[in-house]
Amino acid sequence: MWCQYSKRALKVNLEIIGHIAAKEALESHFGEQSKPSSQEIMRMAESLNLEKEVVRVWFCNRRQREKRVKTSLHQNTFTTFSKDHHDFCLCDL
Repeated sequence: MWCQYSKRALKVNLEIIGHIAAKEALESHFGEQSKPSSQEIMRMAESLNLEKEVVRVWFCNRRQREKRVKTSLHQNTFTTFSKDHHDFCLCDL
């Protein structure tokens, strides 16, 4: 029983390490090119041993997350700016 558990745990850990390496590779490529071509997606999928659709969707989701973060930062900056400069608002006159 212990041997089976150890082999299973090892397999799971190796899968996790593989996923971490794949994510790091995808993040690295995203930093260079956020919209890879279909050929680039296919090459990445083959080199990472992933399906093309998985890589394509990962990039779509990553671009959405980037957009959401930028929007959130912009809103926070605007809110902070508005609070800091409330005394100068012409609507209070």
